[in-house]
Amino acid sequence: MTWVTTNGSLLTLSRALAWAGLILIFMAFGACHLDASPAESQLTHLVWLLLFAWVLPLSRTIQPEEIRFTAVMVILFSAALLSAWLAGDLKVEGYFRPSFIYLLPVGLLGVLSLFRMRKGWVVSGLLFAASMAFIVIIKDLAFGGVRGAHHGLAIPYGIFGLTTGLMCLLFAMDKSLRREVRMLLLAGAVCGFAACIWSQTRIAWLYAILWACAFPFFWLSFSRISARRIVAMVVVTVLALGIVYVNRPMVLERTDEAISDVTHYLDGTDKNTSVGQRLELWKVAAHTFAEFPLLGAGESGFVTKRDEMNASNEVFVRPNLEHAHNDYLWLASTRGLLSLFFYLVLQVGLIIFYWQHVRSPVTRYAAFSGLTLTAGALFYGFSDIFFSVKISIGYYLIAQMVLIRLLCSESKLAAPESSV
Repeated sequence: MTWVTTNGSLLTLSRALAWAGLILIFMAFGACHLDASPAESQLTHLVWLLLFAWVLPLSRTIQPEEIRFTAVMVILFSAALLSAWLAGDLKVEGYFRPSFIYLLPVGLLGVLSLFRMRKGWVVSGLLFAASMAFIVIIKDLAFGGVRGAHHGLAIPYGIFGLTTGLMCLLFAMDKSLRREVRMLLLAGAVCGFAACIWSQTRIAWLYAILWACAFPFFWLSFSRISARRIVAMVVVTVLALGIVYVNRPMVLERTDEAISDVTHYLDGTDKNTSVGQRLELWKVAAHTFAEFPLLGAGESGFVTKRDEMNASNEVFVRPNLEHAHNDYLWLASTRGLLSLFFYLVLQVGLIIFYWQHVRSPVTRYAAFSGLTLTAGALFYGFSDIFFSVKISIGYYLIAQMVLIRLLCSESKLAAPESSV
């Protein structure tokens, strides 16, 4: 009798800890939209804290897609470790330690495998995150600040706002959800879009335009065309244009600034601009990759090459810039073709996985959300440091693991009932 009582108490405690882990995951996802510094601290601790889930005496179900995703991230971590070791970066503060975030899926899988993911949980997480992004705007307006100053990282803030807003919009189209929930999701989409505009993140604006051009084609290809659907698309378009119109001076100013930067760079009059510095950093990355193609030169090697090219007047790069501002060139130059290959394998595998679930009405909008997230990461990487900043990687990994789990659960690939 004593053993039975003790065993029952242990199971109750284990279930409580599993739920605590799930709540921490969604809280960390929301925190990415609110304040960069504490969010990065949470993600740092979450990498190790979530590992406790693997020792909980509870049954779990793990899908092949989850194993593959986690395995590729572990490979990317191992490749980063190898490159850093060869370059002598392991003991350099700030060079290798952020790469531990690549191991976050191990803990995420430990927790998520204990649950059958519910669509309502994902919706709640998105609404929470969108509201956090909107709070930053309120704080900026109330206490003084621009571009999400109270967040701390304007570009990731804008990217998170747009991506979360688009996912809210996609789930708002899901008729299996109650009308009240869908209305809340539309409000969440507006909050996300507002954060994107407020952040003045041009790469996110460009992705929003491309997404708006491409998505209706795919959506109507898999859905029956009806007057209601057309009206819904028009309403969403009007809302988005309304947000842009309200902020048109800011949008026009940032657009003119980008055009001016390109013009000055091409005629050689000014390289010390936002666009000019990116192009100069791309040169440094290309030269670094040419010398160390297989495993890269490490972050210290990139900085050394930057200083050499600055000294020889081949480029003009400000000394505080230590990143290529291009995920592909950054991976190639600091970690070589090995890491770049597995990064592309990860993204292509995700696109294939999500595309397979688009045709089913049950999983369509979650799959479209996954495609939006993955395509966004690929697009942002051309001009920014999306997959090189801890907070961006953490946001991406949590969103991907949750969506993969949801799709497996919704398509009845996971166990029929939650084990918790």
